[in-house]
Amino acid sequence: QLFGRADYSTAIGEFEAAIAMQPSRATYHVFLAQCILLLPKREPDHLYRAVECLKRAIQINPRKGDPFHLLGVALVELDRKDEATFALRKALQLGTSHRKETRRLLETIT
Repeated sequence: QLFGRADYSTAIGEFEAAIAMQPSRATYHVFLAQCILLLPKREPDHLYRAVECLKRAIQINPRKGDPFHLLGVALVELDRKDEATFALRKALQLGTSHRKETRRLLETIT
């Protein structure tokens, strides 16, 4: 519901609370990172936090492609292109719902 209203700041708090209660739910980490990446005004610290959330989600469930895609997006914004390339290729290998965007982003950094 908070996504629909684009209330990402509030959603971040909600997902932080959910993670505190269930830290092993990869989905919560992914949604938290996604909210951070959707913030209209982001600082580099926000991006580092998104990267950490996504790495945790991947650690919990390494078989999903979407966290790798989002990780690649964040790493591109941090100008960490080698790491981003790996993450985006892994997203394509595992399958991601962002396939076109993943390919397009890969083309721009390689």
